[in-house]
Amino acid sequence: MSFLWLLRQKGKLVSLNIFKKQLIMTMDEFWQDRAIRLLQGRTIDKVTYITKEEANKRKWASRGLILTLSDGAEVTILSDDEGSNSGSVFYYMDEENLGVIPTI
Repeated sequence: MSFLWLLRQKGKLVSLNIFKKQLIMTMDEFWQDRAIRLLQGRTIDKVTYITKEEANKRKWASRGLILTLSDGAEVTILSDDEGSNSGSVFYYMDEENLGVIPTI
């Protein structure tokens, strides 16, 4: 894996790797690519709520889900990009099977 330096340039991210090659992509393309590389093809092996101790340690008022993936990585849903609190999960299967898995 190469190291990336990211610079904003006219609404796009400019990525320079250690080989000095340049790749220009939009913010949407960058984050979509990153999400695909991190999540696609993995399965959820375990679903738990964050413990009270962990929520207190992070200074969160609520506790949300931790999804443990097949490779051992953990995904936690956040209320915002800064990680200020845990977040709820919206699910949709069809018009009759939708809802929210809340924080507790």
